[in-house]
Amino acid sequence: MNNFGEVDDSDILAFTPKSLGDNTAGKYTLYLDGSDVGLDNRDEDVDGISFDKDGNLVVSVKGAFRAPGSSRDEVKGNDEDLFVLADSADGPTKKGTWSLYFDGSDVNMTNSSEDLRAPWIDDANHNLYFTTTGNYSMEEGLKGNEDDIIACNYNSLGSTTACKLARFWNGEDHGFDSNGIDGLSIGNMPAVSGDTPIEGSNNPVDDTVEFPGDDIDEPDILDGSESDSTDKDGIEQGNPLFMPMIIR
Repeated sequence: MNNFGEVDDSDILAFTPKSLGDNTAGKYTLYLDGSDVGLDNRDEDVDGISFDKDGNLVVSVKGAFRAPGSSRDEVKGNDEDLFVLADSADGPTKKGTWSLYFDGSDVNMTNSSEDLRAPWIDDANHNLYFTTTGNYSMEEGLKGNEDDIIACNYNSLGSTTACKLARFWNGEDHGFDSNGIDGLSIGNMPAVSGDTPIEGSNNPVDDTVEFPGDDIDEPDILDGSESDSTDKDGIEQGNPLFMPMIIR
């Protein structure tokens, strides 16, 4: 794959498309070599990624997590948690320090089937969206399964995670009957360099994700209002699509 050798389960690839749809084409690059930042055992296979408000990488892993933090301290956690890589520097070997971004046990994610995956962060509205690998039963009586998307409207994150939980999307209402969701993105792709629309793309107009009825920020097609007149069709060339790639 682009002649950079085998990719491990803890690595992340970036795909920069030239076209999407039925004729998808583009280029892969290695975004993160997990072993460079302490992801070096089978439990630390990456099963979801997102980015925080400062552009730092946020990941979930399949099992127990143990990697270098600040001041030579180790950061530890489990599959219901999220971890953020700060102070990272690109180069032949990428460096950075980890910290706990979301502590799932603080919101009663304690069962083996509540492995968190597919995170998506909306910092502007203090919302974190994610799925689980199986059945879940969390705070506030929230229950469901792997075809749901859960919304966490947070007051605090890290080691003192506190949020109001809600089921944002029920997969069974849309034909996802026990079909697990292992990746998601809501709203527009991130703005990046380039000015040539990608062939076969069709971006939504909405630039944030809000709960139903919230039309404060902008015309929001997800809330039912009409879109503005600006032509926003197409994704700019150079938009990267990030993904964990798993070798079996």
